[in-house]
Formats: sequence, structure tokens, C-alpha cells
Amino acid sequence: MAGAVGGFFLAQGTIANRKNESTAALSQAEDTLKTLRQYGYINSITPELFSQMEALTGAEDKEFGYESARQNVRKYEQAKKSQLPVT
Repeated sequence: MAGAVGGFFLAQGTIANRKNESTAALSQAEDTLKTLRQYGYINSITPELFSQMEALTGAEDKEFGYESARQNVRKYEQAKKSQLPVT
């Protein structure tokens, strides 16, 4: 009988410890998600930079092709108009 009572309390302690560990892990994951969302917001409002050649000439720098800021802004504006995700 004493073994059963001792086992019961031991199991309850193990369950409580696991629950506390899970709660702490969930809290940490929620904080990480909040931080990542803040960084995503900051990146979404940060303007893209043009290369020095693009800034001087106003023309797209063909060497960078789809990596140019002008092309990325164009894709973003088209996606915003059509409400499609930016790729």
C-alpha cells in the first residue's frame, strides 16, 4: 500500500515537472515568434536600396537582373495590386 501511495506522488511530481517544462518551452517559442514578427515588420517598411549605378543613371542594372531594387519594387507593387504573395 505504501508503495502505491509513494508511486502516485512520484508520478504526480513527474507530471508537474513535465507540465512546467512544456509551459516554459511554449513561452520561449511565443517570445521568439513575437521577435520574428517584429523583424518581419521592420523589414517590410525598410526601403530597398538601389545600386550606385542605378542611383546615378536611373536605369536598371542588368548585371544584377532580378536582384535589382527596381525589379523587386516592381514585383512588390504588382503583387500588392493583385493581392498575391510576393515571391
